[in-house]
Amino acid sequence: MKDRKEGVQVEYVTSRLIVLSCTAETSERKFVESLMTAAQQIQNAHNKHVKVWNVSQRRHDISSSLDAIAFGWPSETAPPLEKLCTICKNLDQWMLEHPLNVSVIFCKGGLERCAVVVNAFMRYNAISATDDSVEDRFSMQRFSERFLGPDGPPSYKRYLGYFSSLLSGRISVNSEPLFLHYIILTFFEPINVFLKIYERLVPVYQSRTVTLKDSSKFEMDGSLKLRGDIFFKCIVAASSFVLFSELKEKLEIQKLRSKFLIALQNV
Repeated sequence: MKDRKEGVQVEYVTSRLIVLSCTAETSERKFVESLMTAAQQIQNAHNKHVKVWNVSQRRHDISSSLDAIAFGWPSETAPPLEKLCTICKNLDQWMLEHPLNVSVIFCKGGLERCAVVVNAFMRYNAISATDDSVEDRFSMQRFSERFLGPDGPPSYKRYLGYFSSLLSGRISVNSEPLFLHYIILTFFEPINVFLKIYERLVPVYQSRTVTLKDSSKFEMDGSLKLRGDIFFKCIVAASSFVLFSELKEKLEIQKLRSKFLIALQNV
């Protein structure tokens, strides 16, 4: 949000769920100073009953000051569902161990990733909901909606939908691999690009550079075996001499998604 203060900010979502966050624009000096202050504030308030999960980039000062557990993923990408499930289980188990235990979610570089975890935990918590937890769930929903509203990343909302469906049993995780044969991109300008494919955020494939047309087909060499969370990047090649470095979702998302699914089904 535009009016957020510089430095690490402490926000109580509920009495036992705290968010620590810092904008990406904060100077390094201000970040380190405010991190120490926030860590001391939480320590004084809750003593040994604190556990911290860092959902942003791993940093030594965060680990040392907060004794944080590294659970991060890149900004503006959806978290792997496996990671989302694990952090929700960990939050729940920690809170059940002692009535005074509090969970802290830390993120440097915006609040969207914190909001995703808070929203997922709200859905997870609803499974064993009691009347006493209604107010907490409302607070978690209100917090997440502030940062995952109409302008929030679409992939975050989509993955929260997947997560909710997993919890309810409407869908289940497919343990069998799929084989990708091709990807079709449509409605792009004629510029030179290449594709990178990540499996659970680990790069597994890079295409050759091609000049995009109204419809461009990227074929795999044979087929690419994939499983788990898959992430695609369409990157503008340096030879295009364009001002931006990475092509965002300019295409019609639904058309890409349908073509992609067809390619996966052709095993």
